[in-house]
Amino acid sequence: MNNKILKYGFISILIVLIGGFFIFKYLNVFNSPLLNRGNGTDSLAIKIHDSIDCECSKVKARKNLELGNIIAYYNAQNPYFEELAFRDYGIYVQPIVNSAERTCAIAVMDSAIFDRYGDNFFKNLEKKADSINTLKPWKGISLDGYNLYSDKEIRYKCGDLNTIIVDTLTKKGILPLEQNECIPGELIIDFVITEKGELHNIRILKRLNTKIDNIVVSLLKELPCGWESAEKNGEKVSYRKRMYFFFGKQPAPSVGLE
Repeated sequence: MNNKILKYGFISILIVLIGGFFIFKYLNVFNSPLLNRGNGTDSLAIKIHDSIDCECSKVKARKNLELGNIIAYYNAQNPYFEELAFRDYGIYVQPIVNSAERTCAIAVMDSAIFDRYGDNFFKNLEKKADSINTLKPWKGISLDGYNLYSDKEIRYKCGDLNTIIVDTLTKKGILPLEQNECIPGELIIDFVITEKGELHNIRILKRLNTKIDNIVVSLLKELPCGWESAEKNGEKVSYRKRMYFFFGKQPAPSVGLE
């Protein structure tokens, strides 16, 4: 009698355990945030962080629109796509990075682009870039005929240009900028250094603010020394260079040449 009770009792417990396992699995309890705090994307902390990044990115995107910048977050296979976007529409293209912050910025910028140029803007621009590419195979040459790659980099003859620009902005009382964490400043400029070492065709791709934009452009134009031109295949060539200024929460801005 006791053996039967033990036998049936064991079977009953086993059935309850197996049934409970499948119920928990069906309800996805094992993957709930309650059992996985801090583990993967279900973490509450990560969700809060992503939400803050998202709201900050929207603030940044709206600030860019106030400055006259429309930024397209887009991965285009054709190298002429980015050039056409800026030359014909004044849109600065950045590659897409999979993050909550970038996704929210895309929504704001795409809305501005579609309102201004229509829902098929990207498809039409890709077609235009593809049509140019079939006529003019890309060999590291921009649409305006300047080299984008070289064997020897350009060089300013009278010192480190990054230091000169930062020191000038500091002496004028422009730096350091007070920025909140949602709106770090960013200024992107490109320019051409000819085969003769002369600076031409300065373009502001992404604005920071009018005062700093104008000071940096004027500073570039008034540099007292010339440039060593780029070289390609042993010959001096005209070269388009891009310069980045990032003004974040760090005490001094970082400046980069591409």
